[in-house]
Amino acid sequence: MSLSKQSNAEKLVYLDSTQPVENRVEDLLGKMTLEEKIGQLKAKEWPLRKTFSKLFEAEGLSQGKRKKLEGLFAKIIFGERDILEAMSTHFWRKHYKERVVEKGKYSVGQLSRPLRPFSPKESAELANKIQKFVV
Repeated sequence: MSLSKQSNAEKLVYLDSTQPVENRVEDLLGKMTLEEKIGQLKAKEWPLRKTFSKLFEAEGLSQGKRKKLEGLFAKIIFGERDILEAMSTHFWRKHYKERVVEKGKYSVGQLSRPLRPFSPKESAELANKIQKFVV
């Protein structure tokens, strides 16, 4: 049965943190459709520099000024976790929730090329926030 059509009456072993990881993984994979499994192999990224470039271009800035501003914004944003989280949350709400969840497509897949290096703990926390948001 597809996760999108999952009945509340069914026991969701994969959500039960008291269950062994192996059981949770087996339960989740058993409930996923082939399309959902394949969708997890796709990579999504947020092209931050391209986003800034388009914004600055729309403002009529020269290419030289755009490059300087892109670099400045990147330095500021890469170093500020709160700004990153706010921008990432806004980006996901604007671009992916509609495409991935509301249109019934399950291809969030991996998130590659994070905006800055995250520690393993930070990476896990960010992935968990995104999973909770999408689900």
